[in-house]
Amino acid sequence: MKKLMNKKGFTLIEMLVVIAIIAVLVAIIAPTVTSATGKAAAATNAANLRTYIAELAVAELNGDITITAGASAGDAATITAKTGKTAPTAPTMKNVGTESYTTVQVIKAADGTLTAQATGTGTGAATRTLTDFATYAEKGAWS
Repeated sequence: MKKLMNKKGFTLIEMLVVIAIIAVLVAIIAPTVTSATGKAAAATNAANLRTYIAELAVAELNGDITITAGASAGDAATITAKTGKTAPTAPTMKNVGTESYTTVQVIKAADGTLTAQATGTGTGAATRTLTDFATYAEKGAWS
């Protein structure tokens, strides 16, 4: 009888209680982590578009590329690199939740303002567009 009283370790019930507590904590924390990951991906996409616009603006101001506005307002611009020069490449967009961005295009307004858009699809929706909020005007000012 003395031998059983000195036994060290956890009982099966104690282990199950600990596992149940850990499972509840994971269930509470998981949605928060998922939400934060989605917000981080969305912020990364916006920053990548902003950087792409800056790269295009610098390349155009340096005379390395020519950006020609589309035929009508809202149409994609044509980017042409000068001989021996390379145009900046469009960023790869991260998927955000059910959103999947596949195309990045640049729009040049009549006043010279450049805007980058990422277009893709999402669950239950047709086409989604993510537009960079920071646009660059040819005059050299950020808006």
